[in-house]
Amino acid sequence: MRTARETSGAGPAQDFGGRVAVLAVGAYPALVWLPTAMDWALYLLAMLGLATAWLREPLPSRYAWPLPELALLIYLAVSLTGIALSADPFRSLTLSSALLPAAMLYWLVTRQLRDAAQLRQLAALLLLPVCGLSLRVLWVSGGTHDSLALVERAASPILVVPNDILWLLLLAPLPVAAALSARCRPARWLWQGAVAVALLLLLAAMSALQSRSAMIVALAGSFAYAWAFYRWSPGKRHGHAPRLTLLAFGLLLSAVAVDALLGFPMAGKWSSLCFSRAPLWSAAWQLFLEQPWIGHGTHSFVEVYQARLPTEPAAFCSAIDPRLTPWPHNLFLQLLSTQRLLGTVPVVAVLFS
Repeated sequence: MRTARETSGAGPAQDFGGRVAVLAVGAYPALVWLPTAMDWALYLLAMLGLATAWLREPLPSRYAWPLPELALLIYLAVSLTGIALSADPFRSLTLSSALLPAAMLYWLVTRQLRDAAQLRQLAALLLLPVCGLSLRVLWVSGGTHDSLALVERAASPILVVPNDILWLLLLAPLPVAAALSARCRPARWLWQGAVAVALLLLLAAMSALQSRSAMIVALAGSFAYAWAFYRWSPGKRHGHAPRLTLLAFGLLLSAVAVDALLGFPMAGKWSSLCFSRAPLWSAAWQLFLEQPWIGHGTHSFVEVYQARLPTEPAAFCSAIDPRLTPWPHNLFLQLLSTQRLLGTVPVVAVLFS
């Protein structure tokens, strides 16, 4: 059976184009978290993306227009329509600008990274922002338990609210997979050591920022990753899956240990938990029920949700948060409430395809 590189007729120029694609995908997250570096990262992504398109031949016709790419195009079209329909189109357009690099990155990953070596190179580059931003958060924390003040001290365009540390979790699975798939023992030990350090730093940063959502995603994702490896890799069930399970439990114990070293900021936040997001979820669901097909516009939740908040707090929450909240803290409810089914279905198709 021929590989994708063989079927695409890759030569020296094609190999160089593959390296450019790896650099384009890896350089953007490696730079975008730095203060004032977002525009430079975007310019570099655009230039390297265009260079990749010029250097590499397209994949054979049987790869054309798969479901994820078609769904992504539909979502972009729905988003543009939602921007035009929103009460403040300029605000919606500004908040939606991140869709452009996201679409470019998606195209580069799905259409231009065509072998395992390129994925390992990308995994190495992704360790840079995971370690870099985590270290920056810890460096400026100074023992403070005020997560919003810590976000301001970090001064990263990626961190607007503490839960934005979730962005780093999206980068972690590929380095973990690279560590597990390394063949020679020295390389495997090097990969596993680097990934272990990166994950410990990330756990410490999540604890310092008191991001409950990030901690839940990290722990639940680890166990889900272990289960998926066991379920879909029958030939490796007795190899990687047990190690992944140990990794998941190790992350759980490490999270507790790191929180203890930092003075239990995360535990303190859990002990005073008021499920104040439930009213936001209720308002988002009400917005969806009112107009299940045509939404209020992209990023318009903040403009319409307050009239749909429940008048009385629920039994498990002593008060309704009076602060103005620009989103419902739930991706699917945000899509349903602002872009309805026309915007939600393509996103679900991309995620699960």
